[in-house]
Amino acid sequence: MTATDAFRTGWGEPLHVEALGGGHINDTWKVRDAQGTWVLQRINRDVFTNPARVVANTERVIAHCRALPLARLRPTRDARPALTLNGDTWRVCHFVDNTESHRTPPTTAHARAAGDAFGRFQRTLRDLPAPQLQPTIAGFLRLSGYLATFDALDVATEWQSLIDRQRALCDVFSRENATIHADAKFDNLLFACESTEVRAILDLDTVMPGHYAWDFGDLVRSLGIPPDAAMLEALLEGFLPHVSEPDARALTLAPRYMTAMLAIRRLTDHLQGDRYFRVTRRGNNLTRAQALFAQVRWLEDNEAWLRQCVERALDRLSKT
Repeated sequence: MTATDAFRTGWGEPLHVEALGGGHINDTWKVRDAQGTWVLQRINRDVFTNPARVVANTERVIAHCRALPLARLRPTRDARPALTLNGDTWRVCHFVDNTESHRTPPTTAHARAAGDAFGRFQRTLRDLPAPQLQPTIAGFLRLSGYLATFDALDVATEWQSLIDRQRALCDVFSRENATIHADAKFDNLLFACESTEVRAILDLDTVMPGHYAWDFGDLVRSLGIPPDAAMLEALLEGFLPHVSEPDARALTLAPRYMTAMLAIRRLTDHLQGDRYFRVTRRGNNLTRAQALFAQVRWLEDNEAWLRQCVERALDRLSKT
């Protein structure tokens, strides 16, 4: 079924449909109809094997976080949150006008606003009523599971010693202590044009129980490795006030945990034939893994510097 047919079936007559950029997992379109402009998505059922859980989690998060800037779902014409036809699940949410996204923060004010947005997101979800959200991807962000999958391939790699040194990180982050966004990248925020106001927090598909520092680690990774010191300081200033029990060790190691985890996933996906990440040619995942392993080495070599940055930020926070 085409995007045009899906929208017509579930929501109404589209006036214009165009592909909408750059996601790695789901297929996305911008649709205009008589009621306004919308974002239409087809949930990737190879990645999200239970699309109904994705939709249910998203509904709960949006309903609970009414004070936060989240794009609202548009119900289908028969008042359902999504359309399921021929095995595919489609959903529609509001298109947020007059906004822009950034792969990396253009200013320290943007970095501070991003840290604040994802920190506030976690804090708002602390009192999400039971039951807790169920993960939409089995084992998502769990380094131990990705290591086991990689080990089972039994391949020789130039990064083996580097990979082996990351195994100790599994124990550091073994405890679930927050409901997290789990894809806390700068390009999952929409900023008002020519402003640092966050108008939307995007991509709620993987919101789940996890370690609070994983979102911080993803944000640091989004700064680029090595991170700019002023950007890192601004990110900490935005994020830390929302953390109930910040821990310098976890905050220091989270960027390496997230980067190593993603490097191993990229390498494994390459070895398994590019099943998960969308690629444009064979070798894309391997090239990305190479860059990520180089970042892991930098994070290892500069752990003391990162720890100093975190501890200075925590000290400033304690004096406010």
